Amino acid sequence: MASSSGSGRSLGTQELRWRRHGDSHGDSSSPIPYREGPLEYTPVVLCKYGAKAARFISWSDLNTGLRYLKCARAHDGGCDFYNWVDPPNSSFKKQLLLDLRDAVKYWKHATGVAEQSLKDARMETTRLLEGATRENQRLQLQLEGTTRENQRLQLELEGAVRYNEDRGAMFVAARRDVAIMQAELQLGAESRVELEVRIGTLEKERKLLFGALFVCVGLVAASWMPWIM
Repeated sequence: MASSSGSGRSLGTQELRWRRHGDSHGDSSSPIPYREGPLEYTPVVLCKYGAKAARFISWSDLNTGLRYLKCARAHDGGCDFYNWVDPPNSSFKKQLLLDLRDAVKYWKHATGVAEQSLKDARMETTRLLEGATRENQRLQLQLEGTTRENQRLQLELEGAVRYNEDRGAMFVAARRDVAIMQAELQLGAESRVELEVRIGTLEKERKLLFGALFVCVGLVAASWMPWIM
């Protein structure tokens, strides 16, 4: 008995949850699709206009699961023909059908919510993925630009290194040329001193030669004077 009471409370709680989340408040729409159309039945029952009446299933709280017939054009100028096909259900069967109806509607609603959430999640995932893809492409382009800039700077650095090496070689060559020129200037200075000494010596010899020449001329002139007299 205790177990039955506890089970009843559990089912009652479940029923309240289904009724809260389901569409049972005044909604008598079918929770499941019909297995056959409203006119796919036999034997034929005619409405007051002599047309085949349509057969539906009631899902209202009072007549859950009962089939009924009504004019197929009741909402379009037809007659007021209405007739029940099934007898009333017992209270147990009625409550069972109500619980099943509300459970199906609850799970259909929950499934719809879950499908919509999944759809929204997929759309959000797609949006994030597309954003990440665009960001990745932007970063890839930025990386390529940075790589090209690094290559350009590397070439400029290599050119600057070669330039400095060339200027260093030129500086070494210039220092060597300066040393050579200084050595040549030193040699030139020494040669100049030697030339000046040589010129001084030649100048003295020239003076001696001129003196000797004058003496010789005087002696010759003196030796010729008696002959001239």
